[in-house]
This record gives sequence, structure tokens and C-alpha cells, in this order.
Amino acid sequence: MEATFISMLEDLYGLVNETTTSVVENVEDANLKTNLLNQLEEALVTCVTTQHKVAITRHAVKETIARAEDENTKEPNSNLYDDLLEESIGELQMDSPIDEVIAQSAALKSFKELLEENNVASNPDPDGDLIATQYSSTFLDPISKKRMTDPVRNKICDHVYDRGTITVMIAKSKQKLKCPIIGCANRKPIKLSDLKEAPDVKRQLALQEKRQ
Repeated sequence: MEATFISMLEDLYGLVNETTTSVVENVEDANLKTNLLNQLEEALVTCVTTQHKVAITRHAVKETIARAEDENTKEPNSNLYDDLLEESIGELQMDSPIDEVIAQSAALKSFKELLEENNVASNPDPDGDLIATQYSSTFLDPISKKRMTDPVRNKICDHVYDRGTITVMIAKSKQKLKCPIIGCANRKPIKLSDLKEAPDVKRQLALQEKRQ
């Protein structure tokens, strides 16, 4: 079920990127273009937010089941579920604020990069700059802080790393390595099988390379 949900989101991210490219290249009316780009950005934010909420709830349920277990009988105490679940969700939300998750979203970074490549903005400010909430488009590896060359995405939390750096960390880590992104709600240890190609980020890296 989780794999299907992630796959559906990825398809949606790809569709939004394709639609964004089409709007940028083919819509000539400035107001209509801005309107459409605003809607596409809102769709991405909604997807990122939904994915984050699902991840938090999933982890909270697991924690609740473990915490609700009776120490003597080892049986779950259903009377504790509601309060513990609410508490776990609250803690996870504090540890991983949604604004930080949105700011670190690879999908939104790609969206903003595409707009920059075409000198347009989804919501320009009075000075003509991109909106203040523009997300960083440098695509630096969060571990080495160097420019990524072979980006891979953690399919559990959607964060992106450079393949070389993350695989070395996994191999060298004496303890189970968790996502290094500050505030990430994903508490599962990273496995090589969790990493997959990030073609959207790789494409934007190539575009940046052409500009330099």
C-alpha cells in the first residue's frame, strides 16, 4: 500500500513538471501563465504536505502500538491508543515542521529551477524577484555540502542525496544510519534498497551545468 502511494505521488510530481514545462513554453498571456503556475505550485505543496502527514501518521501508529503494550502481559492496551497516538503525532510534527519539509522538497526545488531557467515566476513580487518562499536550487548534497553528481532519492521520505556519499555513509556507519536531513520524520534506518534514481534532480543539475 505504501509503495503504491509513493508511486502515485511520483507520477503526479512528474505530471506537474511536464505541465509546468508546457505552460512556460506555450502560454503567452502573462496573467494566465502566472495563474496556472500558481495552481501547479499549490498542487505540489499539497502533495508534499500529504506525503509528510502520511509519513508522520505511519510512524506514530508504530510508536503507539509499541508504547501501548502492557509490560506484564505484553498485550496491547487499547484504552491507551487514542491518547498515545495523538501524543506521538504531536511530537513528530514538532520534530519535523511542515514549513521545513516544504522548503527541502526536491519536487519544489525542481519546479523553482524550471521557472528560473525560463525567467518566469509563479508569483512575482513588486521588485520582479521570485517569491520570498523560493526554495534553494543549488542541489547540494546534504551530507558533503558539495554539488551532487549522481542524485538518489530516499523513497521513504523523498529526501535526495548524492549516491556516492550516502552509500559510503551506510557502509561505514557502525549504527543504523537514519536520514541526515534535520527534522526528517522518517526514523527508519536507510537501506540501499530505499534509494532510487532521481531523474528530475539529475535533469535540473544538467540544466545548471549548461548555464555555467
